[in-house]
Amino acid sequence: MLATFSNNSQFNRPKALNSFGGNIIADTIAAFRVLDNHPDTIFTVLTGEGRFFSAGADVKAGGMSDPVEYKNAAEKKLAFLQKFAYGTSPTYSSV
Repeated sequence: MLATFSNNSQFNRPKALNSFGGNIIADTIAAFRVLDNHPDTIFTVLTGEGRFFSAGADVKAGGMSDPVEYKNAAEKKLAFLQKFAYGTSPTYSSV
């Protein structure tokens, strides 16, 4: 009976040690939102295929880029959140 109230989700990038890169963060957030709204889901078990649950950020995907100068701390935080959530960096222009 408990199985009808649970969901098992799994990262399936064992060659990349299930690292967070590309669309995996946005896709995971979207999946959790769908599951959160499903009336029969009480809890979700998240696992990882292979040796690791997750190695963290995918440093190969992020690469080394030129340092960005931000106008203020708020702009820097927003850029970080956007990169973390969507895997992209916003473009700012001077006025």
